[in-house]
Amino acid sequence: MTGHTAYRAEVDGLRAVAVLLVILFHACVPALQGGFVGVDVFFVISGYLITQILKAEIDRTGALDLLNFYARRARRLLPAAALVTLATLVISSQVLSPLETLRLIKPAAATAVYASNIWFILQGGDYFGGDLNNNPFLHTWSLSVEEQFYLVWPIIVLVGIRYSRKRGPAYLFAVLSVLSLALCVWMTTARPLWAFYGTPFRIWEFGAGALTCLIPPRESRHRTAVGWLGLATILVSAVTFTPQISFPGLTALVPVAGTVAVLYAGSGIAPLGWPVCTGLGKISYSLYLWHWPLLTTAAVLWPNIGTGGRLCAVLVAIPLAAGTRWLVEMPVRYSPYLSKRKMLSLALAATTILAVLSAVALARLQSNTAADSPEQKAFIAAGKDRTQLVHGCLATSGSSNVVECTFGLANATESIILFGDSHAEQLFPALEPVAAQRHAKLVTMVRTSCPTPEIDIFNSHLKRIDDECSRWREKALQRIAALQPFLVVIANDSGYTKPPGWERGTRATLGRLNQAASRTLLIRDTPHPDLDVPVCLSRAALHGGGPPETQCLVQRSAALNEAIWNAEQTAAGNTPSVTLLDLTDSFCNPTTCPTILGGIPVYRDTNHISTRFAAQLTDVLAGQIAMVTAPQHQEVHEYLK
Repeated sequence: MTGHTAYRAEVDGLRAVAVLLVILFHACVPALQGGFVGVDVFFVISGYLITQILKAEIDRTGALDLLNFYARRARRLLPAAALVTLATLVISSQVLSPLETLRLIKPAAATAVYASNIWFILQGGDYFGGDLNNNPFLHTWSLSVEEQFYLVWPIIVLVGIRYSRKRGPAYLFAVLSVLSLALCVWMTTARPLWAFYGTPFRIWEFGAGALTCLIPPRESRHRTAVGWLGLATILVSAVTFTPQISFPGLTALVPVAGTVAVLYAGSGIAPLGWPVCTGLGKISYSLYLWHWPLLTTAAVLWPNIGTGGRLCAVLVAIPLAAGTRWLVEMPVRYSPYLSKRKMLSLALAATTILAVLSAVALARLQSNTAADSPEQKAFIAAGKDRTQLVHGCLATSGSSNVVECTFGLANATESIILFGDSHAEQLFPALEPVAAQRHAKLVTMVRTSCPTPEIDIFNSHLKRIDDECSRWREKALQRIAALQPFLVVIANDSGYTKPPGWERGTRATLGRLNQAASRTLLIRDTPHPDLDVPVCLSRAALHGGGPPETQCLVQRSAALNEAIWNAEQTAAGNTPSVTLLDLTDSFCNPTTCPTILGGIPVYRDTNHISTRFAAQLTDVLAGQIAMVTAPQHQEVHEYLK
């Protein structure tokens, strides 16, 4: 028993389409912003082929050898995955800083045991942006989904074929697929990361392929037309979809339906059977494994790499994939010796996983050694830096509940409220000592990714307008009105929207605070370096070439959003109770914004200041608040503006 089915060239051709869409999307080809649908194409193909193999075995023998199935899957998938994971660890140790390699240890371990999708969920990692764009293991989430699918699907197929003869296996597959799709649609709105990465919410895509394999293969002109329409549907979705759409949800039905149509058509789409397509299809697994680590490495070596450079990087993946297939995949997969010994195959699979985990442990040890210098320790500490508000005093993205925490004297007559997003949170280490000096209580009302101006915010994680943010803001403003504080301190990220909308929203919020508080202090957003500062400093220290701070300079003109600051000044107008404060000179000289000041890393990431540096702003903030709250506030207000 081999578990093989008749070879279909068009399936390999469809695999080529899928992998090219993903690769070109990752290479940032502008015309293929929806190329991520290639993964959905792969899921449908996998459901189709695996169900076909399992059904053929059950029809032929009346039984299903689960151990043999898992042994075949292990021989098919593990060798190439282990090789690329090991190569990625080696390459990363040479080109990345200790800070970066330490960040890769957990996702590498999760990749080794096919659980990286779960790791990315728990990290709150957005596939389409953020820090994950630099993670060379990001693409393995889909491989983890497939492996988890392979664990449970044979049992489902066995039940469907053997114990559902009256209604047939299609009934069970359809019920599971509809249930999974319904959950996927719901979770895409409620918990988008779970919907994207979670296997239960992707089962319906595999199920669509499984249902397709139950359709008898008959060639006809009708099927050919359907197949061409399906291929066009896949390509149109790759061209028209963008990372901003709500996905997967119902939107994923488009590429899934297109893939089903192509599989239904059989060999009717001749170009899919061309040698160049089938050749790419045969190496698609290894090509998928190799392309992303090469792209992330190229981005490190050449920070300003463009689309052309990225395309050159993925071209290197083709010979690597071909070599991996012929030297690693094929010999292990079709080894006569291993094919006859399923327990040995499984034992070798376990040994391979343990070997990769051992390599991960070794990489961690080496990274810890490289990170042991005082300089590297400072950069790593800065990268992990967060204020104490993260421990229960910070409302998170997607929440509408105001988390209110009080610091200092609870019965103090003077109260100060810190109000804003994470760029308000970052100022807490400077503001808390000020409140203590004034014998005032400090109340925090902070939520990530939610600014104080009354505007609608598009949430890139939720892929929709963040209605929860608007509700949170309204609740916070009502609570501030109830508290009638002496001073409200506002700070926000300046990258949410364009100046006209920001001005209107700021004016609306300041108008309400004018009625709710004696004084309002609006602090200009801190300069944005737009590079991961601890990583840059760590790399510079590792590779030499001069003091790290001289290699990670940020131009002042690029770090400041003058248009938003002008909008805030206009919105404040001549309102006597509102004062604007620009702390830029505490960060920047006339031309640059250093990333180390007084021996302290200024930032903890691409746009938030470190808590150690924030504490250095206490004196300047205390002086400004003293002036704002002085009796001659009107004159001081005009001076600060």
